[in-house]
Amino acid sequence: MLKPKQSDPTPSLTPIQEKAQTKHLNRFVITLILGLAATVLAPGYIRASIWANIIQHKLLAAFFFLFIILALTVIWSFGSKLDDLVFLFLNKHAPRAKFIDNLMVVFTQIGNGLTALLLAALFFLINQRIFAFQFLLGTVTLWLVVELAKLLVGRKRPYFVFDAMRIVGSKAIGYSFPSGHTSQAFFMATIFTESFHLPWFLVVIMYLLALITGVTRIYLGAHYPRDVIAGAFLGTIWGFFTSVLYGIVATWLG
Repeated sequence: MLKPKQSDPTPSLTPIQEKAQTKHLNRFVITLILGLAATVLAPGYIRASIWANIIQHKLLAAFFFLFIILALTVIWSFGSKLDDLVFLFLNKHAPRAKFIDNLMVVFTQIGNGLTALLLAALFFLINQRIFAFQFLLGTVTLWLVVELAKLLVGRKRPYFVFDAMRIVGSKAIGYSFPSGHTSQAFFMATIFTESFHLPWFLVVIMYLLALITGVTRIYLGAHYPRDVIAGAFLGTIWGFFTSVLYGIVATWLG
């Protein structure tokens, strides 16, 4: 029977763990305060532009807000029992045939950075060079944002909590929240949809592949469900934001 390293399904924190959790909470809250202060102190036209974009993209603003809430619930360990139960169901109790393991390893590569680089090179070679640059810029900046979020939240990988969980393929390293592979998969689905105005059935396929990528991260033992949900929010936001970011960079480069 699968059990966490301690008897409680959500093990109580040691004093050292509580201190580390408080440190990450302080980092995250300080970052939020600095971001809010920078927005308030910014010139009026910048604040007006931010507000106009929030009104224009209400769904993306909601995703960003939900991402912040998810990060705070992770730091506070709120809802961790449900997170653990869903993780254990998909990681340990889901069908475990060898071909399913192999299939999951293949599908998880959709969110791999190497896959993104190969796609950027492909678009460059077929004379879609502006899109290739946008795609590469979005991929690199998204990776930086994901790594910053991981550093601020500081959530450890599932294998630090569960003794008997399954790790399929290579063992993921670094912090867990949010899922970088899921972020990249949803970023690709969004930027492809927005840039090429895909028909609805291709849009459904793109986001379905992104969703499958997120599920693979839990199945393979790399992430909790909330890591994946947060990655989906962040990647979708970044897919829309990349065109704005590209315009800023293009203007700066002249």
